[in-house]
Amino acid sequence: MKIKARVRSDGGVRSEAEGLYRVRHVRTGLYVSGEALGENSSAAVRLRLGGKQGALVLSRRKAACVADAWIAVTGDNGVEIEPAEGDGIPS
Repeated sequence: MKIKARVRSDGGVRSEAEGLYRVRHVRTGLYVSGEALGENSSAAVRLRLGGKQGALVLSRRKAACVADAWIAVTGDNGVEIEPAEGDGIPS
């Protein structure tokens, strides 16, 4: 079964590879943040909800992977991917 998160559009047309994105939990309005655990950063990652300041800012493809992981682990499909542009973050 393939799980896909919703992508919030800001009205502009952009390719999937363009720009930076955050993953937002719709019900709470909080953003998904993460930290690598252990010495090997690809071994495990701890995801949690927090403010916009500490949110993961990723490419569209990686943000979709994080959203899909959140859905798979928690069973909560109430997440969306939103553009991080316009927040003082260089694209």
